[in-house]
Amino acid sequence: MRRSGITALAAALVLAACGGGSDTATDGPSDTVSVAPPTTTADADSDGDTDGVTDTSPSTTEPSPTTSTTVAPAPEPIDFSKEPFVVFAPVPPRPDGAPASLPDGLDDFHALFDEDAPWSEALASLDGFKIHSWMIRHYLTDAELIRIAGFLERHDIALIIEAEPLDPPDPAECDHMESYEGPYEIENAARLRDLGITPAAYAIEQPFSYGHRLDTPGACRYELERVLDEVVAWAGELRAIFPEVAIGSIEALWDRPTTTPDDFAIWIDAYTAAMGEPPAFQHVDVNWAIPGWPETLRGIEEVVESRGVPFGPLYNGSGQATNDEWIAQTMQHISTYELMHGGTPGHVTIQSWNSQPDRGLPETETSAMTHLINRYAGARPTFEATVADGVVAGRVVDQAGEPIGGVPVLVETLAGPGTRQQLVLSGEVPVDVTQALLMLRVNVEDSFDVAADVTIHSISYIESESADGASGASLVPNGSFADGLDSWGVYDDNEGSVTAVGDDGDGAMRVSAALGARVLVDGPWFPVTPGADYDVIVDVTVADASSHGAIGLGFLDGDVETQRVVLDVRADDQVLGSTVSDGAGAFTVEFDPAMLGVGATVSIDTPGDLTRWPASHDVS
Repeated sequence: MRRSGITALAAALVLAACGGGSDTATDGPSDTVSVAPPTTTADADSDGDTDGVTDTSPSTTEPSPTTSTTVAPAPEPIDFSKEPFVVFAPVPPRPDGAPASLPDGLDDFHALFDEDAPWSEALASLDGFKIHSWMIRHYLTDAELIRIAGFLERHDIALIIEAEPLDPPDPAECDHMESYEGPYEIENAARLRDLGITPAAYAIEQPFSYGHRLDTPGACRYELERVLDEVVAWAGELRAIFPEVAIGSIEALWDRPTTTPDDFAIWIDAYTAAMGEPPAFQHVDVNWAIPGWPETLRGIEEVVESRGVPFGPLYNGSGQATNDEWIAQTMQHISTYELMHGGTPGHVTIQSWNSQPDRGLPETETSAMTHLINRYAGARPTFEATVADGVVAGRVVDQAGEPIGGVPVLVETLAGPGTRQQLVLSGEVPVDVTQALLMLRVNVEDSFDVAADVTIHSISYIESESADGASGASLVPNGSFADGLDSWGVYDDNEGSVTAVGDDGDGAMRVSAALGARVLVDGPWFPVTPGADYDVIVDVTVADASSHGAIGLGFLDGDVETQRVVLDVRADDQVLGSTVSDGAGAFTVEFDPAMLGVGATVSIDTPGDLTRWPASHDVS
């Protein structure tokens, strides 16, 4: 059986903690040192390529030396070759008084560890539960850690710790980014050992990506040998505490610089030579906004598995504003990789480092994060379809080609060129945030590999605070562009054009960019109400189906952007019809052929549900 290695000491500490333990996350053994809370990295974004919560400057307090040389008991070995090996990694709620830059995760995180918690089906599918070490340092008390470890052990689920192994850099040499928390990770390990908790595995977070490859200003750009020397030294200290612990790897698929499968070949081969063993697994943190990410990830999968190392992506959303949107986006990433591009990962990690989702239970609710575990184990529909003479006809089948009945089917095509439309982004203002700004991006940050010919007639931000839900006026200064581009900041190095159009108070902002040309526009700051419901309403004309852009709503803590939600600006889909597949999996949708332009593509979709994946199929 896989065990986290909690011992009788844990039971004694639980009794002690129940007698009035602190609610803060710093009530560990006497030799545990509290360090400054982490802040969002300057280069982190909402696209899943960083966790965005690591310390960005060296800790002001040196880690204390470990006062005990006690070696923790060995856990039962893990069979990482099991497929799928499913790992769950949610975020706990942010402790009271913690900075707003830290994510505020599942409100019911601690209820996950009640013996009668409503996620028994998901638990039966689960192989690992991962906790990032910053959660140990900043979020979780001794009693909470003991309770979590005991629950996982009783349910035969491996405890995995995500950790940053490199030493904090000299500020005169380079910046403190992710992966540079090595001494504090050893301190965390000693704390776990002293609580009687032995993790089954550690996942080291991106030492190759952040220590060697990152090419942004302030990056360390160490030689690979130096990175490996620090990883090997850190692993030696860790195994002095946990001699039998498995050590796996997480590295990034990003564009800083662009990641290729060869990069993973270099890393795994060098790591294996330096450590004398391959990583126990290789997981990949994907920036979902990068064009071609599925093809690159498939290449990485082939490279990793050819070396006998278990492979898997970290599946998550991209900073969506609601639970349902985050979960739907995560399932879309899963479906895109595994259904549309043939990915076959042996490891699957469902992980968040955002404030969404904020619910884990019950597993029967589509807005609960545990629901994703069950959906991953569900049916995987695919479409067989043709379109001709105003009729779309086809079947829904599973991976074995067997028909699936009762599947909702939606048939759409893109709206005609130049259609004026209203796009809406809704959500809730994060707590402890009082300012925001709206921004437009093309081919940078939230929008990639597109052309743009977009006219924004107006953009509004409206909050609803009154008891009857009545909405107020827009808070965006010059959101109607009646005063041209006044208050809107157009970057000097834009590669596309941003112009004011219209007159007599009926203004608009037109954005044009060739394929790949970069455009950045920042709107004026405006006040927001913590916890208020909001709508961002964009009145826009998109010139054609190939035009894309992104409207971002950035929330500010002081002058630091702490969270961004994104609205895709594109030609809206036009519904041709909908139906439900019959018992033989068959479906037919009739439509007016005039609705379908010459050479247009018909999209056939199903959103998925508690037992089925989402699926999409295009027919020309």
